[in-house]
Amino acid sequence: MTDPDNKSRSTLLLLIADLADVRRARGGRGDAQLAAVREALPALRYLHSDPESPIRWAANELEQNCAAAPAP
Repeated sequence: MTDPDNKSRSTLLLLIADLADVRRARGGRGDAQLAAVREALPALRYLHSDPESPIRWAANELEQNCAAAPAP
């Protein structure tokens, strides 16, 4: 993610965002995935200002997936 020449950055970022989407994986595994991604989130927030729009879009997906779920 830190190499701007990496042509797979948006794909990698979406993969990380998918790991945080615990609606697909509940229980221990989903909780662990979300915790791991939330831990890495501060280091990835700079991507919101990336010059490439697919990266900015994927960064927004990541933020949404890491956000606390609304109370039922």
